[in-house]
Amino acid sequence: MIEIKINDIERGRLLQHAEYTMYEKSHWGDGDVTIPEEQILYNKIKDAGDKLELSPNQFALLLNWIMDSTKHGTILMNEDVSVLNKIFDQLSHTYTIKRRAYTHELNTMEEQLDKIKSALKQSPIKKEDLEEVKKVVQEEVKENVKEDKLNSKIQKIQQSAKETKEIKDDITAQFKEERLQKDKNKIIDNLRSDKVKEKDQDKKKQSVSALDDKIQRAKELKEGIDKAEKFVKEVRKKTKGKKLL
Repeated sequence: MIEIKINDIERGRLLQHAEYTMYEKSHWGDGDVTIPEEQILYNKIKDAGDKLELSPNQFALLLNWIMDSTKHGTILMNEDVSVLNKIFDQLSHTYTIKRRAYTHELNTMEEQLDKIKSALKQSPIKKEDLEEVKKVVQEEVKENVKEDKLNSKIQKIQQSAKETKEIKDDITAQFKEERLQKDKNKIIDNLRSDKVKEKDQDKKKQSVSALDDKIQRAKELKEGIDKAEKFVKEVRKKTKGKKLL
């Protein structure tokens, strides 16, 4: 977009050139038909104050109006020349600014390219450097392979821990320590009763012993589960921050 200052006389002259092409000369012999772009520009000029903003396409259309009007008898007046000079000056100024910006950008790129070329000449890439880079890449690949194996082991441990927890839940549901202890106390109380026969006492003693064995196995299994969970926590702590597959 370019912006120019205009006065009332200059605005009136621009509207005269537009009206000649749009209404008097007409495009297809019918003054009632206008091109939408022409009507938009006409209204913009008509409603403009002391400043007029034009796009490149609108300037081209305006220039076409003036050329077409003067070609068919309209005299080119000082006001017309004044507007055209303002537009050309603004275009030239815009072009100069952009050309300077592009030139500066091009010079900067050329300077950077020269620096890169100079650096390459002073420190060319040696075969030894390439070998060193190759070693670093190979070491990195090895580390990634080790990490993949470690991640696989961790996954297996996690799966084992999950299965262990399921076993623990089943045991907890079936053999709660409070329930077993309660049954044991009940049998002991019955053994102390005089009404209980010696044969029944032997059977109940065996039941108490069996319950003691179950309690002991449950405790041992619980200790094993606790150790497994502790081991999993230690592994997670050691591998904290590493990406898991």
